[in-house]
Amino acid sequence: MSTNISWTDETWNPIVGCSRTSSGCKNCYAFTAAASARLQQFPQYQKVKDWDGTVEFVESALLKPLSWKKPK
Repeated sequence: MSTNISWTDETWNPIVGCSRTSSGCKNCYAFTAAASARLQQFPQYQKVKDWDGTVEFVESALLKPLSWKKPK
């Protein structure tokens, strides 16, 4: 997925989702991001949009770096 992060060209997420484990999770940015329209276009994020402790392994993402022609 392309990104606006200044120090990278691409992000690679073979695992999505999370289990809320502490009070610090209350203000987690990823909770909001997972439910955003931008990420909901991807099936793996649709499975974790409720942030209910679901962690999803995205097997197809493991092959993604193999297609990159240069380091990212």
